[in-house]
Amino acid sequence: MATRLSTLVREGCLVARTGGDEFMILQRDVKARQDVRALGLHIIDAVKQPFHLGGHDIFIGVSIGVALAPTDAIEKEDLKRKAGIALYAAKSRCRDGFQWFEQSQDESLRAREAIARDLRAELRLPEALSLHFLPQVDITGERIVGFEAQLRWQHPQHRYLSSSQLLLTAEESGLSIALGEWMLTQSCRIAQQWPDRFIAVSITPVHFYSPDFVERVLAILQVQQCDPSRI
Repeated sequence: MATRLSTLVREGCLVARTGGDEFMILQRDVKARQDVRALGLHIIDAVKQPFHLGGHDIFIGVSIGVALAPTDAIEKEDLKRKAGIALYAAKSRCRDGFQWFEQSQDESLRAREAIARDLRAELRLPEALSLHFLPQVDITGERIVGFEAQLRWQHPQHRYLSSSQLLLTAEESGLSIALGEWMLTQSCRIAQQWPDRFIAVSITPVHFYSPDFVERVLAILQVQQCDPSRI
């Protein structure tokens, strides 16, 4: 990858590997945005060609985030940070994406980071977190057979955040497991009040990657003395 990138840039430009699968390019003497876009498209085309490794053809994708000086930033760290924000936006849209930095991206990121900090603090003493229960009915639509636990958070600035917003924030900030276990614990307590109903609790893929997932779930069920068939 480094070799391919190095062959695409002009003399005097910098190519650096900054992480496991992240590279940074410092393109000098840019006269127009078209110059940057042209390089981005050349990179996307170059990466589409297979890599020959260990007797196999390996195909990968690439996402590109771009920040311009002095329009977006002047200081190098700020410029790098904003290019990273644009990269995040490109990744969230699609593979092989190219994204310019926009101020709204920075504002959105700062808002998500603030919510994540508040959520981390809230999980220590979850007074504003609550579960709402959506009825699940049988095939006739006439009898309630169970409930689906829906997470709600009455945030002081953002009012009620939806369950999907909460779970996305938790995943981005590494709080998915803690939040999921809180939901499961609360659902086990409620389930004992409804002996003839089940409660469905959403589990994110992050949980399944945890090697002690089963043991942690069983421990919660045991502490709450909840019949596993009820969850």
